[in-house]
Amino acid sequence: QALTTLAKALAAAGDPDRAMAIAARAETTAGSIADPYRRAQALAGLVPVLATTGDAARALAIAGRAETATQTITDPDRRAQALINLATTLASTGDTGRAADVLHAIAGQDRRAQALTSVAAALAEAGDTARARTLADRAEATAQTITQTYRQAQALTSLARALATAGDTARARALTDRAGPLAESIAGPYLRAQILTGLVEALAAGGDHDRAEALARTITNPDQRDQALIALARALAATADH
Repeated sequence: QALTTLAKALAAAGDPDRAMAIAARAETTAGSIADPYRRAQALAGLVPVLATTGDAARALAIAGRAETATQTITDPDRRAQALINLATTLASTGDTGRAADVLHAIAGQDRRAQALTSVAAALAEAGDTARARTLADRAEATAQTITQTYRQAQALTSLARALATAGDTARARALTDRAGPLAESIAGPYLRAQILTGLVEALAAGGDHDRAEALARTITNPDQRDQALIALARALAATADH
């Protein structure tokens, strides 16, 4: 970790030769890590360093090693997180196609859609809206293939929230319009309230405060209704601050 941090600092300071030398030492150290999750994380951290120094071929090779390391992670949640971290790194260097391909290793359309959304949200927060929207397109297409109502509504709601935060309010609103009827068709009141709470957060993030409040007041579970109203209050406070 320390070597990778130093390599990043040198690359940012315009010293590519020293950055690459330190990155080589960090790569050797990362390759010796026994735990595959930590090894994948360490290798993924080197990808942007090499991309910054212009060594695209080596960056791609190390990304491949990181991806290989994820294949031996037995815990599905940790494996998914490692793949999300790697994909976020790849997307931030401009390789959104490879990032999306990496996430296809995640089992289950719902988890894959959530992973694509997570990476899109990370890019949006970093101000990389063009690449965020590219991955959002993939997330939306993947969400449409989910057959279970709750999971599809969950995926669409998460994506709507990410897009609203990124400033793409029109598209976020369109996704909430699609997720709303799905939420209403969910039989279980607790699961339905979960989706409705997420929709309130997405609408509030997009500035549609009146609609968010109206939807929040339809939630019958008092705890979840309060959670939704708190999210709305925070969005209103943020608007007032600006």
